[in-house]
Amino acid sequence: MKQKLIFFDIDGTIIDHYKKEIPQSTITALKELKNNNHIVAIATGKGPNFIINLFDDIEIDTFIGLNGNYVVYDNEVLYRNYLAGENVKKFTQYCLTNQIAFALAAEEGTKTLYKDDCRIKQYYENFSIGYPKVIDEIDNYNSFLQMTVMLKECQIENVENIRKEFPEFTFVRMSPYGMNVVGHGGLKEKGIQKILNHTTYTSNDLIVFGDGLNDIGMFKLAPISVAMGNAEQHLKDNATHVTDHISNDGIYKACKELNLI
Repeated sequence: MKQKLIFFDIDGTIIDHYKKEIPQSTITALKELKNNNHIVAIATGKGPNFIINLFDDIEIDTFIGLNGNYVVYDNEVLYRNYLAGENVKKFTQYCLTNQIAFALAAEEGTKTLYKDDCRIKQYYENFSIGYPKVIDEIDNYNSFLQMTVMLKECQIENVENIRKEFPEFTFVRMSPYGMNVVGHGGLKEKGIQKILNHTTYTSNDLIVFGDGLNDIGMFKLAPISVAMGNAEQHLKDNATHVTDHISNDGIYKACKELNLI
């Protein structure tokens, strides 16, 4: 088979949410993909440090981080989509006024003004990430690539009002009470397109794996898209293939079915 550019989401696709680990069958599949000269790449809402350190013995040199706002191909940074500082300042002040917990993602890591906030703790534990670095104040509003808001249950009904208040942002639902906030130049599929524009690959060379609603865009871009058995139903409806649950060797089975390994 011709070399493919294969993108994997992380949470619920590579990392098992329930067991908080990468299944051994997934590691085996990724190694065999690389041995067959396919490009194993990542497309996630997580930051670059997490992605680079994801595996002990599988090098990841191509990835879409922070929902398309940080793009790396063959260890070269192709794209950084910084949020406009004045928009970040306006949005964080809105959150503080309305008691909405938030965190800010910079290239070097994630930060927050909230210490020991249960909403933030629950959100990041769910995605297998430690609590963000707590800072006393934001000293450079122009240094952030993504924000995340964690809402109380009673605040969910205000989501549409928040979207209307800040049309300069795209809001990506990550959990029932959590949303990533990115600039309009972001999203996974736009990050993948940056790599296609930089290389000789075309969209026909793409295969994508995912489980969440923020994967729909890249599913529509790729001719082969694989939804995990544990994926959101709407994503399954937009996939060309549906594999088994992450805990039941879903990635390995799909790679075998697609004759990739």
